[in-house]
Amino acid sequence: MTGTPEPQAGHSNEGVPGDGAKMFFFDSNTLPYRSNEEVAQLLPEEQRDEFLDSVGRDLVSTTILYSPTMTVVRSRVGPGALVRPHRHGTNQLTYLLAGELRYGRRVTRAGQGVFSPNQKYTWVAGPEGAEWIEIHDGHPKAYQLD
Repeated sequence: MTGTPEPQAGHSNEGVPGDGAKMFFFDSNTLPYRSNEEVAQLLPEEQRDEFLDSVGRDLVSTTILYSPTMTVVRSRVGPGALVRPHRHGTNQLTYLLAGELRYGRRVTRAGQGVFSPNQKYTWVAGPEGAEWIEIHDGHPKAYQLD
């Protein structure tokens, strides 16, 4: 299943020609967050249940930057939330701000992260949930099973 919802908030340099990106300042604490339930509504109806079964229903996120070469998203999830194995079609860096994410036997905590070079991964949130920043080299697909 794949899906590519539109960016939710923050700043978009989409449509800026060439290297015409503009400097901007932001406060990610003031950007509106969108739940996976809301994101699912942007997908074709036949993909919604699979998307939610795969990535969970309680994850919320906000897009800080959406440009042709980079996407930056801030997300948070409650205790014990999990996502099934998936990838986004981009190289991805995940940096933990709070809580923990468990990738099998590996645990990442605040100040730690993981780099995923366009390969499948899965995680389970720790007992306090987790909050993180995701940086993608391009536009991530919402979910790719293959």
